Amino acid sequence: LELKHLKEKLDVGADFIITQFFYDVDLFWGYVKRCRSVGITCPIIPGILPIQSYSSLLKMTKFCGISVPKSVIERLQEVRHDDEAVKKIGCEIASEMCRTMLSSSNFLKNEHGEVLVNSGADGFHFYT
Repeated sequence: LELKHLKEKLDVGADFIITQFFYDVDLFWGYVKRCRSVGITCPIIPGILPIQSYSSLLKMTKFCGISVPKSVIERLQEVRHDDEAVKKIGCEIASEMCRTMLSSSNFLKNEHGEVLVNSGADGFHFYT
């Protein structure tokens, strides 16, 4: 139902999609694949929210229902009370995510079963 509604918006004139923020690149590519499978062909721009503090990460991800990979929590755990250290690691994580998405080649299929090659992210939207 969500993707049907999104496709309807695109069909009446939207040119691109900006996703909610996330920290799991594999989930992003899964979303892109689901969009492509229902005929959504426009650019899908990943939403990136660099981590500013451990407490805000927990609060925002809980509020928005965002899953956080265990590896992200583990990287932050030791410095969780030091906002500057968390910001530094948060920027590293965001940079790593962007590099991964830019260098990814994903073979996706459209609604007709034709193979489409997605050669990386269509750009990025940074939430600040």
